[in-house]
Amino acid sequence: MIEAGKKWTPPTGWPVMTRDQVKDALCAPGMPFEMETAEIEGVPTRVWKNALPNLAVLAAHANASFGDREFVVYEDERVTYGAWYRAVVTLAHALQERGVKKGDRVALAMRNLPEWPVAFFAAAVTGAIVVPLNAWWTGEELACGLADSGATVLIHLGMSGSLRMTTANELPRKHDHVDVLLESGMVLRYHDPRRFGSMHCFVGPSHALLEHLGPEPLSADFTGEYLFQQSRKRGSAVKLFIMDAKVVVGVGNIYANEALFMAGIRPDRTANGISKKRYMALAESIKAVLANAIEVGGTTLRDFVGGDGKAGYFAQSLQVYGRGGDLCKRCKIRRLREIRQSSRATVYCTYCQR
Repeated sequence: MIEAGKKWTPPTGWPVMTRDQVKDALCAPGMPFEMETAEIEGVPTRVWKNALPNLAVLAAHANASFGDREFVVYEDERVTYGAWYRAVVTLAHALQERGVKKGDRVALAMRNLPEWPVAFFAAAVTGAIVVPLNAWWTGEELACGLADSGATVLIHLGMSGSLRMTTANELPRKHDHVDVLLESGMVLRYHDPRRFGSMHCFVGPSHALLEHLGPEPLSADFTGEYLFQQSRKRGSAVKLFIMDAKVVVGVGNIYANEALFMAGIRPDRTANGISKKRYMALAESIKAVLANAIEVGGTTLRDFVGGDGKAGYFAQSLQVYGRGGDLCKRCKIRRLREIRQSSRATVYCTYCQR
């Protein structure tokens, strides 16, 4: 600890350098990161003099220079530059076989996983223009990003999807869903335990799957009045109604359970049998539950991590989901009942929710 009024001094032998000295050491003429001024579209721009010409050359250079060294560290998984590069080349061939060519836009929407640099460089190697999209964006925001970028391929691994290279004679594991047979004889295998991911090639400003999505639940467009009007011709259970992405995006099974509990509405009530007043409460509950979940990084189930690589802690605040048979935390009178709706777990309190 530094006492008040005393100046901090570095340890003996500490290589103290000013920012200008560091800049000179790294970027001065003759140094590895030497910089120069180049004119790019009429604008003088500082650039790396020794930079490789493109990302395809950079990927090949990394493989040739550091093949056996670790490149990606993700939990217990270790990926070398060589293994990464082989996956990049294989996926690049698969994209080309699907019609991706130089100048095409390839949209990339996935969370931070080892597959991200594979997909990014694979698209770049084909000469395509990679369009990284925020995996937390709503359907409306994704549609806007796709329309603006002119993307022709959308890769979405969802919450648990992954791609791996394997041989054609390797038997599929549980939750392996799609094999792409390559000219080399190898197989690009798509694995997704929760089946939320997808890969689409398309032509046009957007994809059909994004054109009919409902509003983002935390936006001003999502209100109790909106829910009430949308529900008038819906005879399905209210939980299934609010999980329909055509009604509102982003309300998954966990958050639907929690929001309905907060609003005091039974999940098996028919959507068109609920009053406007109760929908006003439900809309606010959905906003509150999602806002709270975002604040603590989401809900970690199995392998989920947020964009910062950390687990989400909303699971510690769950009132009903995953607690079937436990005593209700609110009334402390009845035990929570668990049923199945469209093969999804639904948990509620028969006393607190009417």
